Amino acid sequence: VVRINYPGQVSLSVTGLPAGVTAEFSQPGFGGFAAVTLQASRETVPASNQLVTITATGTGVAPASVDIRLTTLVIVSQLSFNPNPVLGGRPTTGTVTLSAPSPGNATVSLRSANPNVVVPASVVVPFGSPSATFAVTTVRPPEELDATVSATLFESAQATLRLALELRVGGLTFNPNPV
Repeated sequence: VVRINYPGQVSLSVTGLPAGVTAEFSQPGFGGFAAVTLQASRETVPASNQLVTITATGTGVAPASVDIRLTTLVIVSQLSFNPNPVLGGRPTTGTVTLSAPSPGNATVSLRSANPNVVVPASVVVPFGSPSATFAVTTVRPPEELDATVSATLFESAQATLRLALELRVGGLTFNPNPV
């Protein structure tokens, strides 16, 4: 939303609007602000760094313009673990992958739904990188289980980490004995 403080009636126009992006205008109300709201559907992905110009004109004042660069919203597209499954009590590595390279140091929030899987509160995907890894600590469960972990950057992605139990041999018998 762009708000423009302009005395009296104002006319707003938008140039450079990409296909699939709409502009909604509202006239000044209390406080004298006119507003422009740009909105894209989920299916619309405007080219990153596309320039849009909003111009306001009114009676008795010079036109005013503002340039806005549209950027693509970057979200978490995938969350994975390696190895998966992992033996309970042993570490594994998580990877968050973004829908596009990080436009800045993007902080992705992490959460485990199971106390046997411990993840950091967040991981930072560095500028220009499509992904980041993080350490996952596991606690040996009493039985095999699946734990759900979520990663959020505007939207969430989930993945399941399987905690396996280590099989231990209590004894070994040969038949026939002796061999």
